[in-house]
Amino acid sequence: MEVRIRIGGQPPAGARRALRKRWFGFAAGWLMAAAALAASPGQGENSGAPARSTRIAANDVLDDAKSTVWLNIPVFSQILLLPYPRGFVSVFDSVKTGFFIQEFVPKGQTTENWTEMVTVTGERNRAVQGNLSPADVSDGKAGAFQRSCPDSFAGTRFNDVPLGPYPADVIVLSCGNVLRAETGKPPTRAYSESALIIVIQGERDYYTVQWAERGKPSRTPLRIDNTLWSDRIQKMIPIKLCPVVPGASQIAHCAP
Repeated sequence: MEVRIRIGGQPPAGARRALRKRWFGFAAGWLMAAAALAASPGQGENSGAPARSTRIAANDVLDDAKSTVWLNIPVFSQILLLPYPRGFVSVFDSVKTGFFIQEFVPKGQTTENWTEMVTVTGERNRAVQGNLSPADVSDGKAGAFQRSCPDSFAGTRFNDVPLGPYPADVIVLSCGNVLRAETGKPPTRAYSESALIIVIQGERDYYTVQWAERGKPSRTPLRIDNTLWSDRIQKMIPIKLCPVVPGASQIAHCAP
């Protein structure tokens, strides 16, 4: 079931949750945070975070029948296990001041020039700081998108997506017209950007799994293709969270 997101108004009748304009620092700077981190890879690593272990090996956990590659990443207090599309490679990862990010793009593309990007994020201890629901986090991200493209914003919430025992929320957000600019320089080109965002509340931390795509710019909101994004949701689930067990193999310990 999908529910149209309309920031600043009420969602259609029957929507499971009314959208809220609650805001917090992580969501407010979401679009700029990824760019800032990507500008200085490998700087300011948080030595208190567990080492990351990304498994994308054909002889490891690979379901040939479903063309599934499994990603196994310790992120703060838990291990995140999820499938992600074949043909994507890791191009950036960083942990800074309690914020984890890792980005994947199709082979041959970069963090600056890409057509699709899968991003995994984690925010340490956010789940135990205040009464913040996954929908609150999603709504914050929707607000960040809308601020970037107030005239071409669109968003949809997908309900009833089976994501396991942890509270979660699934949305698709879209900006029809995004201006790309390097720091201190005028915009160089425009494009559209849409993203599937899965928000998961862990035991202590918040996690997101995102699949974004870029295309031709549009001055008006893009039509969100529910069939396309539903298919991508199915390719990104199931998602599993496992405890970090000292002395145990993180890959063997958290398996599909």
